[in-house]
Amino acid sequence: MNEKIRKKLLYFVSLGTMIAILTLIGYAFFMRQVDVDVTQNMHLEYTGENGKATLVVTNPASNINERTRTFMESVKYEADPNTDLSNGDQVKITATYDKGLARQYNFHPTHTTTTITVSGLPDQYATVSKIPKSYLKKIYAAADKYIEEHEQDIFRIELNQDNANVTLRSNQTVYRAFLKSKKKGNSDRILEMHNLRYRVANTDYTIYYIVIVPSVNDSKEVVTEDIYGEEATMSEEEIKNKQFSEYVSRVYGSGYTIEEIK
Repeated sequence: MNEKIRKKLLYFVSLGTMIAILTLIGYAFFMRQVDVDVTQNMHLEYTGENGKATLVVTNPASNINERTRTFMESVKYEADPNTDLSNGDQVKITATYDKGLARQYNFHPTHTTTTITVSGLPDQYATVSKIPKSYLKKIYAAADKYIEEHEQDIFRIELNQDNANVTLRSNQTVYRAFLKSKKKGNSDRILEMHNLRYRVANTDYTIYYIVIVPSVNDSKEVVTEDIYGEEATMSEEEIKNKQFSEYVSRVYGSGYTIEEIK
């Protein structure tokens, strides 16, 4: 075989090899179906407590390539059941997706259904004596901070006065109680009653104000954004005789079992 023919043969062999490699690469990246586990990275988001929780399933679709992320953003989840959940419940999760995107990207979605066991839901406390002292201190601190952050608004709203020169002279906690819900699914809460004394110019004002810290359970979390307050509209007799427990019982007793915290 002369040199000219040998070079041509090497050229065509090299060309054929290159075409074969490119074909394999093209198949690997553009033609071969790729398995995508659509439930592998799903995120379970529970709301509520043991016995009355709800579940929302999402997929953050992060830390993956652009094509996979675009496809995963089309995935939706349905949980059955997804309400009134308790620890130990079995929940079936079904994933649906954009079939057009799957064909376009040659994706083969896998594990489109899966079953999970509910766990980690917080439990309510049976009585106030079961609540750790350290947790109660966090709750009390959060209630005090609520007063501190809203002291001006409390005066203006409750007394219907728009006065810029308001001074809170004292803030005294006069009563605390654990409100145990009588209705399943409602959160338990800590109630504090504060005696707030304001001064405007040379005039003193007193407001009895209640702060409610809800969602008291063994997660030991204080959900500060859910804390709220309202004026304690006690009668003159209740104020004079310091009948704070009687007022709280009258207002909240229908929905809660009330344990005073000494």
